[in-house]
Amino acid sequence: MEDRKNLETNPNKLKIIDMGNNCHVIIQIPDQPDSALTMGFDISSLHFMSLQELAMRRLAVQLCSHRKMLAYAVQTNSASRRQKEHETTMYDLLKDLLPELPLAQKMKPELFSLMKSVSREIIKWLDLHENYLGPCNLNEMENLKHLCWTSLGSVDYRETAAALIRHEKLGVAQRYKLACLYCLEEDIKELWRKMPEKSKKSFYDAKSANLEQPDLVIIWTFILKDKVKKFLRYLEEKGKFYPSINHLAFECAATHGYKTAAQYFYEKLKFEDREEPLMNTAMAVADERSTDFYSYMEERQEFGDVLSYLLSVMQPYEQKILLWYHPCEILKCALDWPRQDAFIELAKSAYPFLSLHTYIRVLFNLSRNSSWGYNHSKLFQEFLLLEPVDFSLALIVYNDILRDFIRSDDIETVKFLFRHLEAQGKDDPILGSTGSFINYELIKEGKWDLMNLFIEEAHLSKGSRRRNVKFFSESSGLHLDKEEIQGLIDLKNYTVEDIGTLEDVKNNTDLEIQEEERERPKAVKKLLIPLKTVYDKCVNFLFQ
Repeated sequence: MEDRKNLETNPNKLKIIDMGNNCHVIIQIPDQPDSALTMGFDISSLHFMSLQELAMRRLAVQLCSHRKMLAYAVQTNSASRRQKEHETTMYDLLKDLLPELPLAQKMKPELFSLMKSVSREIIKWLDLHENYLGPCNLNEMENLKHLCWTSLGSVDYRETAAALIRHEKLGVAQRYKLACLYCLEEDIKELWRKMPEKSKKSFYDAKSANLEQPDLVIIWTFILKDKVKKFLRYLEEKGKFYPSINHLAFECAATHGYKTAAQYFYEKLKFEDREEPLMNTAMAVADERSTDFYSYMEERQEFGDVLSYLLSVMQPYEQKILLWYHPCEILKCALDWPRQDAFIELAKSAYPFLSLHTYIRVLFNLSRNSSWGYNHSKLFQEFLLLEPVDFSLALIVYNDILRDFIRSDDIETVKFLFRHLEAQGKDDPILGSTGSFINYELIKEGKWDLMNLFIEEAHLSKGSRRRNVKFFSESSGLHLDKEEIQGLIDLKNYTVEDIGTLEDVKNNTDLEIQEEERERPKAVKKLLIPLKTVYDKCVNFLFQ
């Protein structure tokens, strides 16, 4: 009762949200400054592309639609697309298309980055529709030729569905399901009329709903049969109440990641009936996207499409509420292709809503997806420098982020992190704790450019240097006692010839190295020794 009085006296701060089933939640709207987000927005409007940017995306689409790329997609299945080898093969095919292209050399890296994202659109489209339609040979060349594209370089799902229906390569039942998914009303009616009576029985049963079909197919079939009231009563008997079939279809489409159908049925709702299902459904969709995956095949980006649309039709106070509860999920919407160019503007709006935990989640989504996310490295740098951050990040966070970019061979971002850490006075403890990882991983993988960068950029403290001397001496087959290690730490410009081979001291607990680290050097010694120049440089660096 007290909360309702507060709402009346301060209506701009509190809001009652009807959650259904006689449950009302009173939410305090965060008092944050107006911004691109809280004043009402559409993610697609946060960044306007130049003609050159649009032309580059069009070129990327044309190259990714090359017969070689489509032929490779024909050979894949859902399981193989999740293997690392698939991504490597796909990128090699893309690289083969670049050399003969009459384009300035400096523009080709950007084009290749665009091509990687565009090529994944084909894979994501296949994966979603194969799961929805079931076995249907969708990845045949004849079908892939009918892919339609937007000007931003993403597959136009609705236009593609319409093209496949007109092409008639798929069976009538599969085309009917496609028409239902994209709410193509005329096609739904026509395909239902053409469908054999025997096939119709798998979509509609006069006694009960046939729940083996996708939900949207069931809903459209009951609409066609004019049996909506019967269907809603059936659901009510199961404990699920919906005011109308449009409420049911909107919720169903949104929570399954079907943006086109969600928009269609939301616009069918009466204006006065939209607020409650909009907020409830947006919360549910954000929950679906709350798990952080680090593979584009697992990230469930279709929910980002839905959430972006729902945000675009919300009132500013509704956007504030959703951002308060799900800031990371909203930011992740702008990390999905093709919305990355809007990320920084959206991040500026979301900044006041970020907790330390959420801030770290966003950083990891950028660093761990940097190898496949379009422009994620650049976005990571810009996000980290948006404004002075009050968050005191644990050293292990910086450590893990640095490792992410080292693993993806991102030299520029590794350099950026070195500068950033040095400016904050955190480079000694970070690089010291990372030293053993650097010694092992970079040598093992033969990443000599990154090893050279680490040597040139790192400034290790005395304590950090001691541990690296211990590790490196063992990895090189050297054996140093405690006094000699201390001498190496204190001296500069030591070379391998100065070290010699001495008996190791067993009771050296303060320099102890984990057993798994002791075993690693055996695997890399043969790689390191022949590269005398790099080897000597490593020794000089670690022992100075």
